[in-house]
Amino acid sequence: HNFKGDSTVAGSTDGRTWRNSWRWFSYDFQNHNKEGKIIRLSYAVGGRNRRFDLVVNDQTVHTIELKNEQSDKTEYRDYEIPLTVLNERDPEKLTVKLVAHNGSATGRIYNIRLMREK
Repeated sequence: HNFKGDSTVAGSTDGRTWRNSWRWFSYDFQNHNKEGKIIRLSYAVGGRNRRFDLVVNDQTVHTIELKNEQSDKTEYRDYEIPLTVLNERDPEKLTVKLVAHNGSATGRIYNIRLMREK
C-alpha cells in the first residue's frame, strides 16, 4: 500500500497493531472501476491532544478530534469520499493521509479500508 509518513510510531494494544503520528502518514489504495466510495477508519477513542484530518488525494474529508480520556475502546467510522476526488483524472489511485494538527497527534489507527457504498 506504499506506506509513507513522518514522525510515526507503531505499537500494539491487546494484540491489535496500531500506528499514529505527530505529523502525518499515508497509504495508497487502488480503486478499481471507481467502486470504492467510503474510507472506513478504526481507531482507539482515547488519548490526549488528538486532533487530525483525514485527507484523500490532497482534499480534507473530515477533521477528527478525540476525547481526552483513557480508553482503549475502538471506534469504527465511515467517511464518504467527495465526488470531486472520485471524478479526478486518476480516481483509481487514492492516497489516504492522516495529518495531525499543529501541537497534536493522530489517534492510534488500527485499520484503514476502502469500501464500496453501503
